[in-house]
Amino acid sequence: MLAGIGLFVAPAFADLRRATAEVILVCERNVYVALRDSLPPLRNDRVIFRRRKETLATGLVNSTLNGELAVVLVISGSMAKVRKLAKVEVWFERSQMPPRPVLRVGYPATSRANLLFACDNLDLAFALPSGAYRAGPTTVRSSTWIRDPALPLSRPWPDTLIARFFEDATDEEIALERGELDVAIFWPGELSRHMREQSRWQTHSFGMYEWGFLGAEADSSPGDPATDPALTALNRELFADDLRYVIQTKAPLGPVRYEVDLACPGWRQMQRLLDRYASTTTRRVRLAFVERDSTSGNGAEPDGIVPLFILRCPMVCREELEPYLDALDRSTLVNALKCQVRKRTR
Repeated sequence: MLAGIGLFVAPAFADLRRATAEVILVCERNVYVALRDSLPPLRNDRVIFRRRKETLATGLVNSTLNGELAVVLVISGSMAKVRKLAKVEVWFERSQMPPRPVLRVGYPATSRANLLFACDNLDLAFALPSGAYRAGPTTVRSSTWIRDPALPLSRPWPDTLIARFFEDATDEEIALERGELDVAIFWPGELSRHMREQSRWQTHSFGMYEWGFLGAEADSSPGDPATDPALTALNRELFADDLRYVIQTKAPLGPVRYEVDLACPGWRQMQRLLDRYASTTTRRVRLAFVERDSTSGNGAEPDGIVPLFILRCPMVCREELEPYLDALDRSTLVNALKCQVRKRTR
């Protein structure tokens, strides 16, 4: 019996295409590529660097950042002596990863509120062709789906998909650490400091939650949240930077006082923090979680609402599963959660 020997299977590739991208830096074998495509590359995708018809180097995507930057590890050829990086053509070739036999995903249960919203009802519906999965065993705390192998899918969805629902975020973390889950999904700000600081889980990534955002109800924009000390502190201290700024083009109109919508379950904590930065001005800006209309996709924002932050849900898994989640599309797993937000009048 052989022990301690890992088996590496080289990925297959398909769909070679030229990307709208630019090489911005070469550091030894790492090439940094600024991305402009709406469909960015994934980890382990193959990259070919060309100048005219000459192939300069090939490599594999080692990591990506917010779909805006890719770090490519060169495995053949060299970019070290290339002087005019802007002249280099960047070609991507998508890796083809086989489906996993089983994928076990942890989700928040309906009863699990977060700082921004609570759910009266929560459904789980994946954006997949009709008939891709049939229902398997289902309980109050878990659901199972079994894939139809006769129906081809564009991504490597697992043969069996198991979703488990947790009323408490700590219980979900424990299940992940015990190996009872392959990936755990959390609402913004939920993931504990313990999990964030453990080296084993520090590579956690995010899926964008498209069904809502944190916005401001005001006559005009309160400005760029990235430069507002109150909003910056709110994101850092209560949400562990899980929110992502929506950059505004208008300059702030001077001091404001933020008032948190009482419908937010965490309005007291949020208000207490924002009051540390409150001004004596009479200008008020009301912060509220805004639910998007799921029937019209992302849609347009309601009148009088200025988006400040979009929501990122932390997704935690073992490091070796990261490429698989990239290929599967993290946001698809996150946005399967359809929350009917509990309303409360002020």
